Amino acid sequence: MELKKRQIMDALSYSEQHDPEENELNYEYVDPETGRQFAVRVSDGRHLLEEMRPTGRCFKEIAGCPGELHYWTDDDLKALIESVGPNEFAAEARKKGFDPAAQVFVGAGHSVNTIYFDSLDECATQVVSSLAENKYFSPYRELGDDEKASLAQAEQIKSAQYWQWRQVVATAALRDSGLFKGCHDMSGNPLRDDTKACILSYLNSPGQERWHDIRGFLITASATLWQAWTESDPSAPRSGNDGFPSPAALRDAIVLAIQANQDEIERRLSGCVRLELEAVGGPEAPSFTG
Repeated sequence: MELKKRQIMDALSYSEQHDPEENELNYEYVDPETGRQFAVRVSDGRHLLEEMRPTGRCFKEIAGCPGELHYWTDDDLKALIESVGPNEFAAEARKKGFDPAAQVFVGAGHSVNTIYFDSLDECATQVVSSLAENKYFSPYRELGDDEKASLAQAEQIKSAQYWQWRQVVATAALRDSGLFKGCHDMSGNPLRDDTKACILSYLNSPGQERWHDIRGFLITASATLWQAWTESDPSAPRSGNDGFPSPAALRDAIVLAIQANQDEIERRLSGCVRLELEAVGGPEAPSFTG
């Protein structure tokens, strides 16, 4: 155990990286025998140990679209995650043709129940134990009843603030006129003039390439033009690069998306604690999603 721990400590030290924006020291360790991936994030003397765990999600580059990735959940890969231990997963996945470099792995984050350690030595001890027990490492502890109640109340308040902000910006967007009445981007700002011009250009002369150019444009805080089209037209393609809406279909989709946005806000707020938002010169988007 001590030998393994020294090997991990050496590897962690060798893999040191620094993230100046987050003011964190980042250490990484990939176990050479199992392929399991661990990381330690250090800030303010606190050491957050996380294991990058497989999710069953895969990705690949879309042919003809450099940099554009297609993601999907593979049922066979998810079944493999459930059926083998973490020490065997990487080898078994390769046998079945799953490339680790084309899979989505997730780590951990800072939370009210996150477990922090005082040193890299303590983190290395936890890694050794996880490997020996053949279990995924979890950096979270069980919350007490009082903590759970306090967290639930805080989340309820955050949700209310978020949806009140959504209501403010959605109402402000109704001051616009014509087709774009009620449209806004993720930050609550009205659509830019160049964005409007691109959409209008498509409506005047629709085509596949022009649709590819605009389909990712947000028209509410949570809906793109493509999402608006698929919600309003059951025959609209939900993946791939073939097919585009007629001008009439896209116009209808935009109108319906704006109404759906208003309806969702009202529905969400009906179950929230109502709070007043303090806004000077317009609200700012909270740093959370409800």
